[in-house]
Amino acid sequence: MKKKYIVIFSLLFLLIPTYIVLSFIIRGSETPVNFRSLKRVEVISPNGSDFVFEANDSEGMSQLLLNMVMDKTGVDFLKDSINQERYYKVNFVTDLYNTEYHFILTPDPTACFIKYKEGVKTSFYKISENAAKAFLSTKYSEGVYEGSHVPVLTIGGEEIPKVSVDWKYKLVSGEMKSATEYLLDDEVVNIGAIATDFNCVFSRDPDNIDVRIFRQDTGETLYYGSLGGIKKMSTSQNHVVRIEIYAHWNEGLTKDCMGDITYVAYAKLHAPAYFYLSEPQVQEGELVVISAKNILDVSNLEFTCDQLEFKPKFFKDGEYYRAYVPIPLGILSELDEDNPKVTFKYKSDDSVGSFDLLILERSDNAKTVYNIEQTVFKEMSVVSNPYPQLYKMIENSLNNNTNFAENYLSGKFFTGFSGTATRTVYGTHIKYSSVTGMFRGYDTHYVGASTSGITTINSGKIVYKGEFDYTGGLVVVDHGFGLLSWYWNLGKFADGLKVGDIVDSGTLLGYNGGGGLTETIGGRKASVHIAVTVFDQPIDISPLLKEGIIITDK
Repeated sequence: MKKKYIVIFSLLFLLIPTYIVLSFIIRGSETPVNFRSLKRVEVISPNGSDFVFEANDSEGMSQLLLNMVMDKTGVDFLKDSINQERYYKVNFVTDLYNTEYHFILTPDPTACFIKYKEGVKTSFYKISENAAKAFLSTKYSEGVYEGSHVPVLTIGGEEIPKVSVDWKYKLVSGEMKSATEYLLDDEVVNIGAIATDFNCVFSRDPDNIDVRIFRQDTGETLYYGSLGGIKKMSTSQNHVVRIEIYAHWNEGLTKDCMGDITYVAYAKLHAPAYFYLSEPQVQEGELVVISAKNILDVSNLEFTCDQLEFKPKFFKDGEYYRAYVPIPLGILSELDEDNPKVTFKYKSDDSVGSFDLLILERSDNAKTVYNIEQTVFKEMSVVSNPYPQLYKMIENSLNNNTNFAENYLSGKFFTGFSGTATRTVYGTHIKYSSVTGMFRGYDTHYVGASTSGITTINSGKIVYKGEFDYTGGLVVVDHGFGLLSWYWNLGKFADGLKVGDIVDSGTLLGYNGGGGLTETIGGRKASVHIAVTVFDQPIDISPLLKEGIIITDK
């Protein structure tokens, strides 16, 4: 019997430490740690800053954090307005185990909470106002306050380094505390090319901004003044510059922060982008040239005109970019009769603006009706403007043989036909004998002997050579920047002519007398069509023969 009691007491003795530990852990699941068992507290703030407080730290932070856990009240759930994704991760470390809490804190000490997860169970607690207020008054509460976030500056999407920061934010107590959540940059970065009207985008708008711009090579100050004044900065040259931006935020009764920050970067400074027309007014059916200068990145250029379906495409021309814009026949009927204009709108990097082009009625708008017999309908119906369809038919060939970026034009334009008779011109009203309705001509229609030569109207590159039922023999020449010339009804191509040839003005392409949409005179095919287009949009060749393409440099 005695031995039996000895065994029992021995088992109890062995189980007592386990019981003590289990009871400690069970008790710990409700209040997992006390100050006597605490070794340290590890904290990671929402900003990513981490802190470690020993159990007896001189600031009393470990005790303060423990008090926040002890002095709490259970709640069923958190309101949707409480951001559970932004929290302090607080880990209490003892000899036996670690216990992690999420402190979900706000600047309002009456709305601070704890989230505690044990297994699959998640519990929420409200921290007492006094305990929350005590923590919100320490420097470690910086991650709670929006005002502690040091403003970020970007120019053209690039973040600008900070080289000096004096930033304070307001605690719940009303005290202004110096922020530590920022990083001073050792090296000033190069943000690439910018214009003189560059925009500064702050994550928090300052009350005052001053800017100083130096030339890197000479140290000369190009500008010193307000941010808004930079747009009036006069420079016709490009420089590598150092930009210093001094931003100031005032203290105010309703503000939660104040401070001064200096941002610095290097950049290649361009004069402002600007656009202008070659002429202030043109007739419908003519070509106008838009020129642009100081374009930093043409891929960023947005250029629109609500009254035109055609979208201008810009090509590099030395210091400039050029776009040829065709003004279609009939556009006047869609414009204000008292003010017939189209408006071009542009946005290039930080430059935004618009300008108008006045459209005049054609002074030589032919009204003569011609009865032209035709029988070719196999590939296209007779249309007033066949060039968009023709362009689409050969577009793959064009794209394989040119990118339109090379400017081949040289000197004056020529008619391109050695015959002497002009049947119809651009804009002529035409009646086909076998087709109902009236049509407009979009090219020049010549008649002549089969020996009449067809030649290039200006220098360029052969980008298409072929034959269609609608056109007969067809050659297309690229003159650059989207300007194309078309030559139909070639009965015979010039010897050796091939796609890819670079040709001068007056180069023989072939001879009159091909099939397609043409006339039979004396039993022979005896006419040719010659047209000029900007990509797929036809324009009148007459102004080109008189004046060429008008381009001015400013």
